[in-house]
Amino acid sequence: MRLVRRVLGSMALGGLLSVSRCGGEARADELPGPVVPAQATGAAYALDAVPREIPEGRMKCPKFETKRYLGTQIVYSSPIFVHAAFVDKLVAFDALVRQVAIEVYGRPPRGLHHLGGTLCETLNGQRRFGEHAFGNAIDVDKFEFAPLGPGEALPKGIPAALEKGFTVALSWHFFSKTEVGRVHARFLNRLALRLVADKTLFRTVLGPGYGDHWNHFHLDAAPARFVFVLASKEAAQ
Repeated sequence: MRLVRRVLGSMALGGLLSVSRCGGEARADELPGPVVPAQATGAAYALDAVPREIPEGRMKCPKFETKRYLGTQIVYSSPIFVHAAFVDKLVAFDALVRQVAIEVYGRPPRGLHHLGGTLCETLNGQRRFGEHAFGNAIDVDKFEFAPLGPGEALPKGIPAALEKGFTVALSWHFFSKTEVGRVHARFLNRLALRLVADKTLFRTVLGPGYGDHWNHFHLDAAPARFVFVLASKEAAQ
């Protein structure tokens, strides 16, 4: 069973992380560094009132109706099975990825690779379910881009090598400093900052810099907001 190294609750988090905001949201342009606003934001969500605590005795995984999702504006590498309420989050996420990709590369990704959605998991050392147990999360690690198509052009200053197809992976490119790698880092860091800034989309945004999330974004709609990703405004420019 995959263990998530995450502790929910702003009081506990405030003691663990170097940046804490007890009175409201921290702005995305205050990154790099972890951000822990005290309360969840956005409209009420279908899973807000679902208990995460695991009752005493033998653990029973949550039961719910899953939906099969394969992407809308971006094709997923394989179908992801999530809670019905989470599908709208993924549709909005696809649109955001597409927008950022066009800004950086002049075209949207051909595909998105994920590490799964629904998985009966617990939080590390606690009798609490993680959001994957409710189909309320996605882990994203790579993006696939096709060669430039008719009517598409690279933005000014982008290396000509990126006219061809390529893969952008968090494990390879989030902190890359090569000529081409810096472009990929721009895309990933800009996407991370947009995810943090959009408080109506995902309440949890984890990525490189947080535990074992060096190779993927973990995105979920947990009741409490928790953001920790070492994205920088400089790398995103």
